[in-house]
This record gives sequence, C-alpha cells and structure tokens, in this order.
Amino acid sequence: PLVNTALSGNTFGFNGMGELRRNTLENYTAYLRKGYAEMGEIDDVLISLGTNDCKAEYVDRREETYEHVVSLISRTRAFFEVRGQKVPYIVLITPPPAGPDELVHEEIRGAAPCVKALAAQIRAIGKREGLCVVDLHRQPGEALLEYSKDGIHFDAEGYGLIAEAIVEACF
Repeated sequence: PLVNTALSGNTFGFNGMGELRRNTLENYTAYLRKGYAEMGEIDDVLISLGTNDCKAEYVDRREETYEHVVSLISRTRAFFEVRGQKVPYIVLITPPPAGPDELVHEEIRGAAPCVKALAAQIRAIGKREGLCVVDLHRQPGEALLEYSKDGIHFDAEGYGLIAEAIVEACF
C-alpha cells in the first residue's frame, strides 16, 4: 500500500500561496500519522519537493530550503525513534529539471537554475545523511522536459520515467 500526502503547491517549509496547508514542515507529523492510520506501519518515506520552493515569491529565502530539507530528515527519524520504532528507509528525490523562463508560468520563472542548485544541495545532504537520493537531473535528466508542455508538470509518460528512476536508484 501507498499513502500519498502530496499536495499541489507544497513546499519544504514555506506557506505556499500563502497557505499553511502547503508547508510540509508544518504538516509533516500529520502526514506520518496518516500513513500509520492507513497502513499500520511505514516501511519507506519518499521526500520529493523543491520545485515550488523555487517560485519567485521565495527568491530572497531560498537559502532556507537547505535547512528545511535537513529538518524534514531529522523529524522523520525522530517521529519513529521516540516511539521506539525502526526508522523507515528514507529516499530523497530531487526536483526535476525545469523548463526555460519563456515556457514556465510567471510565478515560477527562474526555476531552472534554482532547482538545479537545490538538486545539488539535496545530493550533498543525502550523501552526508547516508540516504538514497534519486537525482532527476541525472536520470532521466533534461530529456524529461520532452514530456512537459509548461516546463514544470509532466504527462503520464514523463511521470513514468520519474517512477522508473526512483525504482532503479533506490529499490
């Protein structure tokens, strides 16, 4: 079974679109509790965020994203450790490549260099923390953008490539 807590517009730790519900850090414990309620136990936690953290509204706060990622990992481990439970397998997934500014919506312009930099930070954090990292900038890489009309979202085939990259890298 899989519990998907994804919410369009979610960020690592900003109130996306001014809404607290889009702030993963603020809602993370509830997400983990939902997993327990629906499955009884959690074997794997996949963290896949970042594109929305690169929106123009956060341009002056992008350095905070690194700490948000580190905090999510710490909170994941703590959630299980305080309950005397085995910490699940944690997978970090970089945000995928973003299209050029002329293709993406105005609110996300400048995302391409931002998600690339964020991917490098996530790789470094994952290595330091001993986690599996799925680097969508390396596999499937820029070819993924062939499956996007807006430079951010993908069609079914594009999301299929992402799923394949996750399985190949970590499972």
